[in-house]
Amino acid sequence: MNGNSEKSSSWSWFWNLLILLFVIGLLLAIAVPGFIVDQNGIKRNRVFNNLRQIDDAKNLWAFEHGATNSDQIARLTNQLSEQDLIPYLHFTNKQGGLVPAVAGEIYAINPLNKSPEAKIVRKNDMPWPKGSIIRISENPKLIYNLEIIFPDGTKTNY
Repeated sequence: MNGNSEKSSSWSWFWNLLILLFVIGLLLAIAVPGFIVDQNGIKRNRVFNNLRQIDDAKNLWAFEHGATNSDQIARLTNQLSEQDLIPYLHFTNKQGGLVPAVAGEIYAINPLNKSPEAKIVRKNDMPWPKGSIIRISENPKLIYNLEIIFPDGTKTNY
């Protein structure tokens, strides 16, 4: 009987190691896909925040230049440039653009009465193909939601 107990105890470390590896593998299988999906969510939120910040900068610029009604907004619309917004932004792109790209996009400030847009100009790992336009939704029922316009003209909201 002594021989059997020695055999079972000599293999117990192997079974413990096997169980430990199984648990670690299970935890990795759960954590890794969530991390990858979360990276896309982070990029989407950064693009959204960049657009919101540009929109807020436009509104501050217009307010400081006396735009209180639609006639004054129309008059100031043609005067607004990217350089005018730099003092109102928390960050700017070191390459000279308005804000740094997150998912292969470039930003357009647009006139005062239109929301800013980000156009996807290169392939990325996001669900937005090249040529898509991302902007803050102009639907009054949606408060600060992203509107994606795909190259084929279809739209979706986030």
